Amino acid sequence: MSIFEPVRPESVGISPVWIEKFLDHISAEGLCFHGFMICRDGKCAAEGYWEGYGPEYLHRLYSSTKSFAAMAVGVAADNGLLDLDDPIKKYFPDMVDEETIDPWVAGITIRHMLTMSTAYSRPTYDDPYVHGYDWTASYFRCKGDHPSGMLYHYDSCGSYVLGALVKRVTGKPFMDYLYEKVFSEMGFDPGTRCIEGPDGESWAGSGGMARLCDFAAATQLLLDGGRYQGRQLISEQFVRDAISPLVDNNTEGTTNPWLCGYGYQIRVLKDGAFAFVGLGSQLSVAIPKYNFLFACNADTTASHGGHYQIFDILWREIVEKLGTPVEPDDAAAAHLNERLANLKFTPQSNRAAEAAVSTLARINGKRWKLEPNAMGIDWISLSIDGDQGKLSWHNERGDKELNFAIGGYAVDGFPETHFPGERLGYPAEREFRAMSSGGWTEAGKFVIRTYIADIYIGTLNTALSFAGDEIGVCMSKNAQFFLKEYNGWAGGKMIQE
Repeated sequence: MSIFEPVRPESVGISPVWIEKFLDHISAEGLCFHGFMICRDGKCAAEGYWEGYGPEYLHRLYSSTKSFAAMAVGVAADNGLLDLDDPIKKYFPDMVDEETIDPWVAGITIRHMLTMSTAYSRPTYDDPYVHGYDWTASYFRCKGDHPSGMLYHYDSCGSYVLGALVKRVTGKPFMDYLYEKVFSEMGFDPGTRCIEGPDGESWAGSGGMARLCDFAAATQLLLDGGRYQGRQLISEQFVRDAISPLVDNNTEGTTNPWLCGYGYQIRVLKDGAFAFVGLGSQLSVAIPKYNFLFACNADTTASHGGHYQIFDILWREIVEKLGTPVEPDDAAAAHLNERLANLKFTPQSNRAAEAAVSTLARINGKRWKLEPNAMGIDWISLSIDGDQGKLSWHNERGDKELNFAIGGYAVDGFPETHFPGERLGYPAEREFRAMSSGGWTEAGKFVIRTYIADIYIGTLNTALSFAGDEIGVCMSKNAQFFLKEYNGWAGGKMIQE
C-alpha cells in the first residue's frame, strides 16, 4: 500500500511532456535509475521502475538512512526519552572513560550530531577488516580537532551513534522504533529495516532498506509538518528545525549552488527545498512552496555529477515550470504511461561490433594467463555466442563465471559469496544479484558493465583489450565496502592449447 493516490500529472499542474523531457535528459547523461516518483499535493503524478525493480522492491537507501535516524531521535525526544542538548556521552557511560575522553568530544551534544557540527573532521571508524569492529565505541575514544557545535563537517560516524542512541533509550533498533511509532500507521512495508554495522548496531548512516513509495512517504510526512491523517506523529517544532538551514554546510567555501544549509541529517537546497540524499542518488526531495516531491533510487556511483546532475535536470525540466498553466493532453499522457511501463537500462555500447569480427573469431573462448595482479586473477576468458556471453576467470576462491548480454542486460549472480551481508564485516554467504551488459568499443576492446543490485549497490566496469597473443585488463569498481578485489590492471598472454 502507498499513501500516494495515483493521478494524471495535469491534474496537479505537471505536464506529461515535462516528465518525458526529464527522462530524456536522465538517459542522455547516462544516469542509471532504478525507479522514480513525482508527487504533488500528496498525489502521485508519475511512477516508474526499470527492469529488475518494482514498487515492492526494498532498496538500499545509503546515506538517506541518516534522515530516518534523525526522525527516530525526534520521536524519542517527543516521548521524553532524551534531550537534544544532552551530551551524547551521557547515554554511553560504558564506553566513556571520563579521565581520558577528549574535552572537545565530551562536549558533543545530540543536537550537534544531528546538524553534523561535531568535533570531528574525519571518520572515527572505517573498513572493519582494517580498522576493527568497535564502531560505536570508537566515537568516544578518538581525539577531536575543533570544539563541537561550531563548524559543519559531514560525520557519518555520528549518524551511526545516533542510531545506537535510539536503541539505548527505546530498547529497539531505530527503524523498528519508527515502524512502531510512525510507519505502521502509514502502511509501510513491514520488511523496512536497517542492516547492521560490524558491532551489531543498526548502520544508521547507510543501511536503510525501504520501498521507494515508503521512502517518499517519509519525506511527505515532513513536508506535511509531521502530521498524517490529522495525527501529529512527529512534533511540529522538531520537523521545522529538521528541514531548516540550521548550519552552513559550505564550510570549505565551494561554488556549489546546492549547498544551502543543513538541518537534522537533512540537506537544504535552493528554493527552500529539503532532501534526503544517499550514495548512488537515493534521493527524496521536497519543495514546500510547491507542495512537490520527487524521489528516486539509482546507481550513479560511476557518474561524476551524480545527484547534482539530477537536481539540475529536475529543476530545469520540471520545478522551474511549476505554476505554468497545464491543459489536459491525452496523447502526451498515454505516451508517458507507455514509456513508464517499459523502462530499460541503456546497454553497454557495441559500436565497434563489425570491426571486431576478426578479433572475436581469434579470441573467443580462449584463456589468457595473467601476470600477478592486484585482483589476484590467474587466468581470464571471454566467450560470446550471438547476443549472449560469459566472462570466466580464476582467483584464490576458485573458478568464476559471469553472464552478460550484448544489446541488453543478463541477470545473474555475481560469483562471490564473501561480500558483506546483513551485518558489515560478516559474509553474506550468497551471491549478489548482478546485471551485466557487454560490447565492442574498439576493434580489439570489449567492455562489460556490471550493476550489482542487492543489499549493496555498485558498478563494475571490465575492459579487455586484445592484440596478438596478449591481453590487457582493467577492472574499475564504484562501490562502498565491497568489490575491492575487482579494482586494478593486469596483463598476460594467451594459453596455447
